[in-house]
Amino acid sequence: MVRRRASRGFTMIELMVTLFIIALLALMAAPLGSAWVRSAQVRLTVHRLAEAMAQAKALALRNPNAAKDDEPAALLLSAGSQLCVLGTIPGGFDCSDPVVWTAKTQAPVTLNGQATQCVALNNQALTVSAMIGQVTCGSSLSYVVDSGSTEAASGTLN
Repeated sequence: MVRRRASRGFTMIELMVTLFIIALLALMAAPLGSAWVRSAQVRLTVHRLAEAMAQAKALALRNPNAAKDDEPAALLLSAGSQLCVLGTIPGGFDCSDPVVWTAKTQAPVTLNGQATQCVALNNQALTVSAMIGQVTCGSSLSYVVDSGSTEAASGTLN
């Protein structure tokens, strides 16, 4: 009678083939993952921009500094990767003055056609003209959020 030896475990070839298949699947999934991340960054930035506008409108309607008529009661600043809402016109174009609300963006924002821009609102939450340093605050409220690839979003703040 011939006895067969019971096999235990996997052979080296089986393990190598399995690892090769797993590595191949991971390489195919990597581009899909990076596109998903860019898309999520654009969506998050659009939501933060909408939240910033809502915060600016709420501050303008509260009017804590008693701004009159066409004086700015609230400002929304977009500077680099930073969004902030202020109740007064700052000395410089940054978010270092006392801010009411601030957030970092995950993707670059172009507001009113410029990377560094502001929106000034009066005590009725309507856009008014204002200057911060050399920058004139825009009134068209159009934005573009672009992650540098095919992922982009554009629209108008309201």
